[in-house]
Amino acid sequence: TGLLMSGSYSGSFTVNGSTLSLTNSSGYAALEVGGTSGAFLDLKKPASDDYDIRLIHTTAGSNELTTASGNLVLNTNNSQAMTINQAEVNLLVASLHLKVLVLWTYNHHSF
Repeated sequence: TGLLMSGSYSGSFTVNGSTLSLTNSSGYAALEVGGTSGAFLDLKKPASDDYDIRLIHTTAGSNELTTASGNLVLNTNNSQAMTINQAEVNLLVASLHLKVLVLWTYNHHSF
């Protein structure tokens, strides 16, 4: 069975189960999260953890992807492309293309 909701709802909403699906039969399905201080999405195992990985935006304009422990691994095309930890960033690519912006100020003083 399903629950059909429309309009708006105020308060806390808890789903007990394995899946929360949002579908739109025409166009994009959207999940929007916002609050007066910002918003965050936590993924965790077990559910009692604070977070294992967090995507957060704050009123200070901070945008972060944070891990509680371990490496952050980015995959593209279902293959590992980058690993980030406290000490280093490892890129696992066949070629690397960089655009570098160099800002240089030269002050010449005459005596």
